Amino acid sequence: LRATLDTELEVFNQAFCQTQCFEDRVDFADQCILELKFNAGHFDIISPNIGSLVSRSVQCSKYVSGVNRLFYRSE
Repeated sequence: LRATLDTELEVFNQAFCQTQCFEDRVDFADQCILELKFNAGHFDIISPNIGSLVSRSVQCSKYVSGVNRLFYRSE
C-alpha cells in the first residue's frame, strides 16, 4: 500500500505560451487529495477500510481537475 496526501495544489495556464508561464495561476486551497495505490490482489482487504479514512471515495485526475479550474472557472 502506498498513500500520498496532496495539499496546496495549484495549476498554471500554459495555453499559447512558448515558455513556462507562471502568471495565470489557480489554486486548489479547498481540496486535499489522498491517493492510495495498492496491488489489485489486496482490494478485498483494503476496500472495506477506505470508508473509515475519507468522507467519500472518488476517482480523481489532478490534471483534469486543473484543466476544469483553468478553463471552466466561474468568474
